[in-house]
Amino acid sequence: MRVITDWARLGVPRHLHRKVLRALYEAYWRQKTGSPSTTAVSMSGFREARDWATSPDTDRPRLIDIVGAGHHQPHPLLTVVAKEPDTGWPVAGPLWTYVTRTLPLRERLLLALQTFDRGDYPHTRRLLTTCSHPKTVARWLPYSLPWAYGSTASPVPADGGNASLPPTTPTPHPEP
Repeated sequence: MRVITDWARLGVPRHLHRKVLRALYEAYWRQKTGSPSTTAVSMSGFREARDWATSPDTDRPRLIDIVGAGHHQPHPLLTVVAKEPDTGWPVAGPLWTYVTRTLPLRERLLLALQTFDRGDYPHTRRLLTTCSHPKTVARWLPYSLPWAYGSTASPVPADGGNASLPPTTPTPHPEP
C-alpha cells in the first residue's frame, strides 16, 4: 500500500503497473528490514499484500484499486492519512531513486516542478541535477511550465527543443 500511496502522492506522471510495483515493493521491503540489495524478497508475500489491499473486507474498504490496464491507485483516504503530520510519512527513498534513474527528462522536469510547488526543495534539486546539462533544463523549462499547469499547448517545442540558447552557467545555491 505504501508504494502505491507514495506514487500517487508524488504525482509520478505515468501509470504504476505490476512490474514496477513489484520492483519497488522489493526495494521498500529491503529498506524497511535493512536487508542488502542481494536479499531475495518473497513473491508470495507480495501477492498476499496485494490481494489483501485490493479486496474489501467487512471492517474496511478496498485500499487499492486496479484500474484501466493494470494501473494501481490508492484509496483517496490513504493519501490524506499519508500527508497528515501525526500519522503520515515521507515518500520513501526507493521511489525517489526510481524516478531519478528511470523517468525520461520531460517527466523528471514535470515532477521537479510539482515538488517545487510543494516546497520540497531538496528533492526538486535532486531531480534537476539528474538532467544531463544545465542547458537541458533551460531548454525544456519554458515548455514544461504551461504543460504542468494544464495548458493545451504541446509540451514539445516546434524545433524539438534544439534551438540555440544563450550560454548558461550553473550557479551554486545554498540548501534551503
